[in-house]
Amino acid sequence: MESEIKNGNPLWLLLSIPVFFLVWWLLDVGYAFIVGPGVLAILFVLCVWLPNDQARRLNRKIKFAEARKLLTAATLLLKKVSDSSIVEEVEKALLTFKGLIDGLEGKGTAQGKIEEKVIPMLWNLSELLKRWRGHESGHFPLEASEAKKIRGVLLHFDDLILKYQRDGIDSTDTYLTGLYELETDMQSAGINPEGGR
Repeated sequence: MESEIKNGNPLWLLLSIPVFFLVWWLLDVGYAFIVGPGVLAILFVLCVWLPNDQARRLNRKIKFAEARKLLTAATLLLKKVSDSSIVEEVEKALLTFKGLIDGLEGKGTAQGKIEEKVIPMLWNLSELLKRWRGHESGHFPLEASEAKKIRGVLLHFDDLILKYQRDGIDSTDTYLTGLYELETDMQSAGINPEGGR
């Protein structure tokens, strides 16, 4: 889908050069300095700025569609978790996340780093839920310290989303990177993921 998105091509701006010299040759150098920049401005708007703006809007739509799919996947994963504390807190986080996505999608322009973080955070949450589910089922048992760390992150995920909604984000692909990223974000937001609930 990304390959279908057409960006503006700045090479079209080179057409203003022959127009400049044509007007100079046909009329006068004074007219050429008026018509040349005018054609440059028109070409910029029509061939560069508008296509880039449309591409950004289309990219945002694709991003929010992907975020909604990840939100649904995380909700389905959560139904398989048996720890009631995690289920309760992550359900709150997912509801808040849905509200955050709705709010961001309603904005006409990109909202900066918080928008960039939506998909990686949902992906990281899904990976942590899968890992926790593997631990609960006994298929992939975690060491005690790692289990405590993951449980702490899952229990405080809603606090992180609320903080992001309020203040924005300061500024993966793997499970450990996602865990580290979420922990770091929580600590920078003043949330202790290993504190009990």
